[in-house]
Amino acid sequence: MFSKFLKRRKQSRLIQKSIYFDSTYYQNNNSDLEYVNNLLDHYLEYGWKENRNPSAYFNTSFYLNTYSDVKRSGVNPLYHYLAHGVYEGRNPVPTISFNDIERDSIDESDMLRPGDAHYKAYIGPPKQYDFMGATQFRLLTTLGLRENHSLLDVGCGSLRAGRFFISYLQSGNYYGIEPNHWLIKDAVENQIGVDQIRIKQPKFDFNTDFNVGIFGEKFDFVVAQSIFSHTGLDLLSKALSNFKTVIKEDGIIAVTFIHGQNDSKDKGWIYPECVSYTKTTLTEKLENLGFSYLEIPWYHPRQTWYLLALNDSRLPLKSELYHLTGAVFNNKVFSLSLEKNALL
Repeated sequence: MFSKFLKRRKQSRLIQKSIYFDSTYYQNNNSDLEYVNNLLDHYLEYGWKENRNPSAYFNTSFYLNTYSDVKRSGVNPLYHYLAHGVYEGRNPVPTISFNDIERDSIDESDMLRPGDAHYKAYIGPPKQYDFMGATQFRLLTTLGLRENHSLLDVGCGSLRAGRFFISYLQSGNYYGIEPNHWLIKDAVENQIGVDQIRIKQPKFDFNTDFNVGIFGEKFDFVVAQSIFSHTGLDLLSKALSNFKTVIKEDGIIAVTFIHGQNDSKDKGWIYPECVSYTKTTLTEKLENLGFSYLEIPWYHPRQTWYLLALNDSRLPLKSELYHLTGAVFNNKVFSLSLEKNALL
């Protein structure tokens, strides 16, 4: 009995640290659990055996039916995924396959919505997969990124930007953190190939707590695009504090925020929903953490770019901001990038 208790506690601790158990989701999708006090305990004891899903990011029946060894073992499938499956390249949800679709008759992007379980869609609008990667590469090279620099890409996802950085940087200079192993796996299979991984030797870690010190490195550049649009102030503070410990004295951190009229009250990781904060709250947070910072006019379809540094001398002068617009010509989707920014 005691060993069972220790086993359950071990599973609970691992799952609680992940994004894969969402109590709100679990409650909303299981109306019969209205009066259950501890929803995670319910999933660990009964829910997985009843093929209930713990969140939108893990499909219990899919995982058990796809991986018969897990089903035979009798191990909780979500615990198996977090403890073993993620490192073995197993998928937590079904991926959309287009192998049997007549490609001349349908554009696969038309079938995908942001958040769908496909490497191009899970991380944002799939039709902007190319642009959102390229614009990050353009921004950082404009800020001085060269092949000999080291880069930490936080929340690198399906290597939307990473595929540009990996090919550009010298071998071993790209580092990525992404909790969802399957996104990187699919990106390697569909975008960059195993040969480039072998040649360029990028390094990845799959932690969920912004442990950017895991690599034991100091970085010339850190980028976190569309990460703080999904974090409560508690995680925002933790992440930025951690960033400060791994950026070089002359390094630059590029991040995005969503400006809002009010501050989000949410805590922890919020996905796929977005959160926003007032400029006052953001600037106070950055100042309290000891950052030098600058809001820049680089175009983003939905968010605002900020540059952070350990000292003012590493940031562009305000008189130089006209070089940092990120304008896109000859594309109606991004025509707002050609309008004059209020910062200029």
